[in-house]
Amino acid sequence: MELRKTMKYLEYYKEIHATQKYGEGKNLPFNVFANWCEARKVRSILDYGAGQSPFAVNVGEKIGAEEVVRYDPAIKEIEVRPDRKFDVIFCTDVLEHIPEEELGEALSYMRDHSKYALIVIHTGLAKHKLSNGENAHVTVKGKNWWQQLFSKYSELCSYVGVPDGVFKNNPQRHLFSLTFDKSELMC
Repeated sequence: MELRKTMKYLEYYKEIHATQKYGEGKNLPFNVFANWCEARKVRSILDYGAGQSPFAVNVGEKIGAEEVVRYDPAIKEIEVRPDRKFDVIFCTDVLEHIPEEELGEALSYMRDHSKYALIVIHTGLAKHKLSNGENAHVTVKGKNWWQQLFSKYSELCSYVGVPDGVFKNNPQRHLFSLTFDKSELMC
């Protein structure tokens, strides 16, 4: 299943990735992700909206994953969205860059292509602006709004606490664990 090419802001993100360092995955809770994956014996990871970050690859190496695939529609080398299942999808600081009316498509894809997702959301405005002058975070909603949305697409949506300082004490960043497969609810 290929993503619609009508993604509203795709051309702006292609421009950003082609001209600057962006989406490097800094200040993510590496050990939280690695421990979570080890506890579930994760063998395959899809990094959805990978940007320029090696984060998922590094986690995959740490846990001995058999496969780590990076996907980002704004980067030519990884623009094709895989059409197969993964144990988990990482989606870190991505969904707030997608217009609200397009979020359902992204979440449906995740539900249909993985057992789980680990999603980091930033609930405030971004430091970056798009070349059209708009803020790079186009869907700015609170933690509870995101949790309600995730609950519509998953069997279980959990808020995951991270150690103090991991998000540089930024209370606007939140980590959620989504379970899509009912048989995995025993974990």
